[in-house]
Amino acid sequence: MSKEHILVVDEDETIRCMLSHALALSGFEVTTTASAEEALLLLSENAWMGGVVNLMLIDIELPGISGLELLDELSRRGNAVPTIIMSGVNGKDAVSGAVQRRCVGYFPKPFRLHSLLGAIRGYLEGAAQKRGGEEIDKMLEMFFARS
Repeated sequence: MSKEHILVVDEDETIRCMLSHALALSGFEVTTTASAEEALLLLSENAWMGGVVNLMLIDIELPGISGLELLDELSRRGNAVPTIIMSGVNGKDAVSGAVQRRCVGYFPKPFRLHSLLGAIRGYLEGAAQKRGGEEIDKMLEMFFARS
């Protein structure tokens, strides 16, 4: 079974390193970037060699394209990735922007690492169960179609 892959997008090198280390110790494959532009390049069909990204952790305030603009661009490209927002911007606009873009979580900085890891595990386990249920449904459809 392959590891779940998480992409961390944050301009703060300390946060990228801390999350990369903690996520890797928790059994995840991790890629980090410092900008939305770099994330777009990584996620483009031509450049991405690491396979599927199961979840993104992104900061709203990034140099150049913001985290929310990154989500908009990925949606326009048909490459939406489930996302947890981490941000020092804690106003209503930031939270509503995350909600409008259907983010699966929002963590104001500073956050407790164990809380974020719990949310990541919870989301990915729920997504895996949903995928497993969909696979069973497909197998049942194929079985009954043959009958």
